[in-house]
Amino acid sequence: MIEINNQFFVVLQSFIFGFFLEMLYEIHSSVGFLFGMRGTRVKLNKVNFQYIYKNSKIKKALLILWDFVYFLQISPISAIFLFAINNGIVRWYIILASLLGFVIFKISVGRLLSFILDLLVLLLKAYIINKVAFLIKKAIRLVKRPIKKTKKNEKSKRTVLLSINQKQG
Repeated sequence: MIEINNQFFVVLQSFIFGFFLEMLYEIHSSVGFLFGMRGTRVKLNKVNFQYIYKNSKIKKALLILWDFVYFLQISPISAIFLFAINNGIVRWYIILASLLGFVIFKISVGRLLSFILDLLVLLLKAYIINKVAFLIKKAIRLVKRPIKKTKKNEKSKRTVLLSINQKQG
């Protein structure tokens, strides 16, 4: 027989587990945003950084695959949690409490967490883009330098040849 006191702690732990699952989902979504699989909800200075998919079936398929990867990640975690908390007995109130914890965290703290993570990803993307642009500019300068030197060398050779021709002629 299940004690009421034990059920209360099981529900409370399931509720907190739902919080944990939502935090994992926000982190997982931010990684997806980093690789361009989803948009962001970050708005800075009235500029919306929302990513538009332009009806790309490939990107939609990648988004579905990315969410599937999340469910593959949390499935063993959820199974271990159920075995640890209630000896492997699945009860409807455990699942309901986890879902409720997930939704409440999403509505309250999850929005703030999502905003912070998306902002960090935007800053990381800007940093990466600036570094890549810097490296490309540096590579272009390195390629242009020998070309300029050869042009100068050709001009100096021409002037030397002209001066030799003038002396001979």
